[in-house]
Order: sequence, then C-alpha cells, then structure tokens
Amino acid sequence: GGIYLSKRNVLCQTGSDGSTVTISNNTATAWGGGVFVDLRSRFTMHAGTLYKNSATMAQDQSNGGKGGGCYVRGGHVFLKQCTVTENYADRVGAGLYAVDENSVPAYMTVSDNCVISKNTAEMSGGGFFVARGSIVSMEKGTVSENVCNTHYGGGVCISSGTFSFTGGSILNNTGNRGGGIGIIAGTCTVSDGVISGNAAKVLQGSAIEGGRGGGVFVGYDETTKNYGKLIMKGGVISKNTAEAEGGGLYAFNDRTRTSEQIAADGEQTITISGGDIIGNTSINGGGVYTKYNIFNFIDGNISSNVSEGRGGGLSALDAVVDIDGGNITSNKAINGGGVYIDTGTSMTFGNGTIIGNQALVNVTANGTNKVTFTTAKGVASGLLGVGGGVFVGNGDSAEKKTTLSFDGTGDFGLYNNVAEIAADDIYANGSYTTVTLPYVGGMDM
Repeated sequence: GGIYLSKRNVLCQTGSDGSTVTISNNTATAWGGGVFVDLRSRFTMHAGTLYKNSATMAQDQSNGGKGGGCYVRGGHVFLKQCTVTENYADRVGAGLYAVDENSVPAYMTVSDNCVISKNTAEMSGGGFFVARGSIVSMEKGTVSENVCNTHYGGGVCISSGTFSFTGGSILNNTGNRGGGIGIIAGTCTVSDGVISGNAAKVLQGSAIEGGRGGGVFVGYDETTKNYGKLIMKGGVISKNTAEAEGGGLYAFNDRTRTSEQIAADGEQTITISGGDIIGNTSINGGGVYTKYNIFNFIDGNISSNVSEGRGGGLSALDAVVDIDGGNITSNKAINGGGVYIDTGTSMTFGNGTIIGNQALVNVTANGTNKVTFTTAKGVASGLLGVGGGVFVGNGDSAEKKTTLSFDGTGDFGLYNNVAEIAADDIYANGSYTTVTLPYVGGMDM
C-alpha cells in the first residue's frame, strides 16, 4: 500500500508551518492499504489522516482484504488527534486492524480525540478489527458512521485480544451483529463512554442471523470455543436499534446449559456497573437480550426502552441475571414491560426499582409497528399485554426451571406498572416456575 515498516520506526507529525500528513488513495492486495506495520516496528502519527485507502483480496487469496487504513502485526501503532476515514476492506478492519505475530502482541493506542469514521468493511469491523493477541485502546475519540456489510461490529469488532474504550463516543454505526460493537471473543472494557444511535440490521445474503445487538453484540466463537466478555463502568447505551433482538445489548453463549451450570462455570459474563441503558428499541429485549450467560447489572438504569415483543427493558433466556441497585423504569413491551424471563433463567433482584413499565397489546417502536404477532415472534398467540413489571415464563423441566427472587433489604420498589390485559406488576406461570416475592414492608413507595 502506502507505507510498509519492517523493524523500523516512523514518526509523522505536524510541520513547523502547521502542515499535517495525509496518507491517501493507496491499495494493498492483502493487508494494510495505507500503512502496514510489521513485527517489532513502530508507527506514530500526530494530527494526520488516513483517507480512502483499500485492502483488497485477490482471487487466489483466502486471507487478504484486511486493514484498509492501517494493519499492524506484532508491532506498535500510536495515533493522536488523527482522522481515519473512508477506508475500505474486502474482508475485515476497514479503518484499523491489529493482530499478533509469532506470539508477539500488537499494540495500538488511539488518543486525543481521534475520529474513526465512514469506513466500510465487507465482513466485520468497519472502524476497528481487534484480532488474536492484540491490545487496542482508544481514549476520548469518536467512532462514527462506519459499516460492516455482512458480519460483526459496524464500529468495532473484537474477535480476540482486548479492546478498551474510555470517555469517547461510538455513534451511528451499522452492522449485522453489533451495530456499534461486535464481540466474538476476547474482552471489551468501556469506561464512561457513549454508545448511541447504532443499528443492527437483518442483512440480505448474510451467512449469519443478523439484527442483533444494536449497540453491542457479545457472542461466542464456534471455531475456537472462546467467548466474549463485556465490562462497562459508567457510560450510556442509548437510542440504538436492532431489527431482531437486543436494541441496546445482545449477549449469548452457544453452549446450551442450565442456569446452575452457567453460574458454576462462570464463563461468559457481562458486567455493567453505574451505566445507563436508555431509549433503545428492538423486537425482543428493547434494552437487553441475554441468553446462556451471566448478566450482572449494578447501580444503573434500564429505562425508556421499547420492545415490539418480549421484555421492554430486559429479556432473558437460559441465563443467570443479577441486578443489584438497578432501576428498571418506563419501558414498554407487549409482554413483560420491564422484564421478561424465560425458560431456564435464574434472576435475582436486589435493591432497586421496577416502576412505571407497561405491557400493551400493541407496541410501536420508531413510529411503525414492524411485526405481525400472529407469527412466531416470541409472543404467544392470545397472550398479549401481560406482565407490566415482570413476566416470568414457564420452565421446561425440573432441570431447566425459571426462578425469580427478590432479596432487597433496603430501598426497593415494585409498583405503578401497567398491564393492559393482566398482571400489572408480576405475571408468573408454570409448574417449573418459582417466584420469591419481595418483602412489602421494606418496599420504598
């Protein structure tokens, strides 16, 4: 492409006359359209631009088309006050791509209000692709309007390695699974960041089921048997949309186990502390959809989310859910306005509130009702507008029970929820369903 570094260091910075460096309109037929940083090399750019570079894949290649703007393999990349825009990759990592080499990690540090925008990957990672053995961090920047056309992570895709995001914004990106962030495996840490306005779409011709995780998708790598983890401290997931499930967040692990097994092995864990999930929309799980994993939510708010099916705030299937100090308020769905928990889920709700949620016969998101509920969209025929606060579905068997337990000892409230047909606050059904009701005397009303 434009620059190739092998055991070399290059610094691109602002000139004495204020001029900056632009690397543009280069093409590589494998990796690194703009810049290729190889093993034990270092590339540093201050206030520069990577623009309209491309990584394509020749007909006889099976592993090309990676890193349109920059590709680092076992080296170091430092970007400060830079813009990475309108780059393209035939496969993954249109803006930036990082991977190890011979077990030597790749390091990529993006800081000081960099902008990663309008990059397009045909498969995954429109803005970033974080691959095996890479350590990538971004602080106080923006990842916006990037696209992945068929797979994971319109803004960011983490297939392995680690990605940390602090104090920035991931805005208006589009993907198949994970409009903003798609985590296949590896760990993503978000601190005081904003994930907003992203969309997960059901894309025609894709080999995987799409429309899941408008803001964030957390999944499982069937090849390596590894799983993704999300740790979020503070911050906001807001106004994201998913055409299927998980408007704000969708998380699953493809290992079908009982909730007891999930809790015992402690594998895929989603932990959100002090964060807000607000104003997201989908068919099921307007705020959050989680299954086959552990979801911990501490001292945050899940509010004003809308589902056109189950679980306005939260929908869970075969999961372990622990909410402590969280508030689930003003969400809407057809069933389970605040929370919908289904077969095999074990949910514990500590101090916090479930207030002002609604279960309505007809729910519209984004101005149009996109679903006909006589079809199999997760809402049982004839059972609509039930469970304003919480809907507890039937367990399959003694091994796959559905349980809900309220164990708050301080400030707790479950009231002022509305169901159009039945059960304003809690609906529970089935011989393999157990609900431990809250202590009313300690309820904060």
